[in-house]
Amino acid sequence: MSIRLACAVIVLSLTAMGLRAQLPVHAGVSMSLTEHRVTAGAGLERSSGTLFGVWASTTLPWQTLEARASLRAGSLGANEASAVDRDVGELTVSGVLPLNASIGLNAGVVVRRYESAFAAQRWVWGELGLDGRMSMLDDALDLSAGLSIIPWVSVSGISRPDLAVAARSMVAYNTGRLTATMRYRLERFDFAARQGVRRLEELSSLELGVAWRVR
Repeated sequence: MSIRLACAVIVLSLTAMGLRAQLPVHAGVSMSLTEHRVTAGAGLERSSGTLFGVWASTTLPWQTLEARASLRAGSLGANEASAVDRDVGELTVSGVLPLNASIGLNAGVVVRRYESAFAAQRWVWGELGLDGRMSMLDDALDLSAGLSIIPWVSVSGISRPDLAVAARSMVAYNTGRLTATMRYRLERFDFAARQGVRRLEELSSLELGVAWRVR
């Protein structure tokens, strides 16, 4: 099953589950301005492009756990002679467990596939972190920021990184059933040196989205 199909199934299942259980459900679309950077001994390999996404979220009765599933897909064009054009597909399933009114425990699993004319590469990882959150303007404006460690990563074709972290922030404006969001995320993967060459890889994205409260 492809990443796009798998994520579509998860998003639809999460929405249907929320509707059947009379849970609050939000569904949204997004556009992400994305840049990918790799340094592996031959200078900077940089590519950028736009990813388009869909997502759904709900809040479960157990400890008011916030569950979210999302799909993003698009293309990254080479910005350097050493880089290549690639298609990207990404599935993310995550949850936030509120510890108190301003701190939440964030956990998730990400599956990402890069595909070029030369090869395909699949990334799978799990991450765990903390989010700080606050609301303003009578809950019309939500702000959050967080940091995660990525203790487990699998990358096809190369060894796993020695260190992997992700940072994120979000601004959301709520007006009735409609919510506008702006999210920024930065991922960093540091690989062990091989033959004196150390591989560093980053992906950053600025995501603009809009969501509708289904119920």
